[in-house]
Amino acid sequence: MPMLGVGGGVFIVPFMIYVCKYPTKIAAGSSHLIISFSALAGIIGHATSHRFDIPLIVATGIAVLIAGNLGARVSMKFKTKVIRAGLGLIMLLFAAQILARLFGLL
Repeated sequence: MPMLGVGGGVFIVPFMIYVCKYPTKIAAGSSHLIISFSALAGIIGHATSHRFDIPLIVATGIAVLIAGNLGARVSMKFKTKVIRAGLGLIMLLFAAQILARLFGLL
């Protein structure tokens, strides 16, 4: 199973939180902004070498708008410690997946 959706946020957000000392919610929001520009660059790059899959673009765009708004609203209800704990759990899961692949378990 590939690691879909990993655009560097799992590295950028901890860096901003623990090294740059940004508040957790600011770091998460900044990461989303960075990823938006990264996604736009990917779309432009893909457009120069391939055909566009319009139904996929529309479906993905709608899903991103809905999930992005829901995620932003839900995250505002959580305390910073809960968000940090969730980030830590996600990083542990990614590390376990990488180790499992390294040892041929996946």
